[in-house]
Amino acid sequence: SSTSLKKQKLEGVESFIQKVIDDAVNCIRKESRYGDFLNSCVLSGLDNVKGNRATILLSDEDLRYSGSINDAINRKGYTLVTCISTDDRVKSGGAMVIDDEAEVIYNNTVERIVYRKKEEIRRVIVRSLKEPGECGEG
Repeated sequence: SSTSLKKQKLEGVESFIQKVIDDAVNCIRKESRYGDFLNSCVLSGLDNVKGNRATILLSDEDLRYSGSINDAINRKGYTLVTCISTDDRVKSGGAMVIDDEAEVIYNNTVERIVYRKKEEIRRVIVRSLKEPGECGEG
């Protein structure tokens, strides 16, 4: 039936979208701009910290960027005390920033960013899958 065909097509598109997202997440660390991206994940989290202490959580793989992150923090003129640690929750990349006094977590992991932007990513992929000149839905 046309309903099952449409459902099958939709499931195929969803599967393709998830594969594109997974591939992008797996490749992100190989990108030359990843260090700058990681710094921005940390700094945007620190912008929200109200207390005087913050913990920055990174993946084991990203701990090598600690020096660069500390330099970015110093350049920005933050006066709060920061501690960088590793955490498995950040394995996909990006960072989590914890306001130690307020006990608030600012989640800027790649996984969370993708989740927040998933509909936007989906629209771009679906639009690019449509053949030039194709109109309408389906």
